[in-house]
Amino acid sequence: MNIFERLQSNRLEDYCTDILVDILGKDENYDLLREFCFNEKLLKISEAKDDKSIIIKSQFCPIEPKDVQTKSRIDIQITGENFICFIEMKVESSQGKEATIGETGEKEEKSQLKKYHDCLINLKTSKKEYLRFCTKYNEKVSTEDIKVFKEFGNKVKNDFYFKDFRWYEIHDFLKKEKVNDSLIGEFLEFLELKNMSYLTGRIHYDEKVSFQFFEMLSNLKIVLERVKQENVEFDYISIVGTPQLRLDDHKRYGFSIPLGDRNKTKFPYSTNAFIGFDFGEIDKISQLIWFWSKDYDESKLKGWQFKIKGENRVNGEEVAGLRVQKEFKKDMPLQEIYDWFISELQNIDTN
Repeated sequence: MNIFERLQSNRLEDYCTDILVDILGKDENYDLLREFCFNEKLLKISEAKDDKSIIIKSQFCPIEPKDVQTKSRIDIQITGENFICFIEMKVESSQGKEATIGETGEKEEKSQLKKYHDCLINLKTSKKEYLRFCTKYNEKVSTEDIKVFKEFGNKVKNDFYFKDFRWYEIHDFLKKEKVNDSLIGEFLEFLELKNMSYLTGRIHYDEKVSFQFFEMLSNLKIVLERVKQENVEFDYISIVGTPQLRLDDHKRYGFSIPLGDRNKTKFPYSTNAFIGFDFGEIDKISQLIWFWSKDYDESKLKGWQFKIKGENRVNGEEVAGLRVQKEFKKDMPLQEIYDWFISELQNIDTN
């Protein structure tokens, strides 16, 4: 019989969380802990890559601010030299809501994730904050909470402030990284016994919505292909290939263009461009033109609506970029969308 199944005495999610923290917190598993934090599919914390002082705790109550409404017991807290991360862990149960007294004195309900968020930001730490949510199923986070997390991430210049992941991804990570550790082997077997080692959840499919989405992509492709045909006018960039749909951290549809030696450009080799549509916001789509680089000469681009310098990151490194964006209106004519792209691309002066 599996040792962890035999010893289980409390709620499954607390039990699994405590085992995971015990494994990752062992001195001999420090490299495993660091990789757990840095791993793209799990916590995706770039600051953890070379950190030598990471500490992990479970069921932890951090030093609380005076506002008792933000008090919360954290399932997992991980701190490093330059970061702090709160993780809410769920298995079979879903997020609960608790009644609290809001700023106006009225009662309001907060999700557990929102309470974690409030607690985290009220610590007023100088370290970079991260909020993570681990579930067995693909549990939906409310639109209101996602909006709050995104706005805070933008405010503190952290594109990856909030991220969710699954227990099966923890299983896959440990299975790949384990090195003759019988305890990890037992835990992997336990996760398999509890059906936490493979994809779970269901696809919520709506035929009408799906048809409309792909019809929209088809029309967007028509616009982008037309823009591509006109790019002969722009002596600083050549649009090649076909529009691509990205469904990772950046939900976008358009042309991703590496510049430098492969393009007729005056930009540094490390420059990249994106021309297309951004689906990153909860309730809107944006037309987007974005140039970014680790070695950017801002004087080469003029006439842009937005100038963003040092606020973007690629693989954890600071980059400079220039970006123009416009909200996509409902029932917007294709010609109007096309005209916007052409007009903004013509605004670029590389002389």
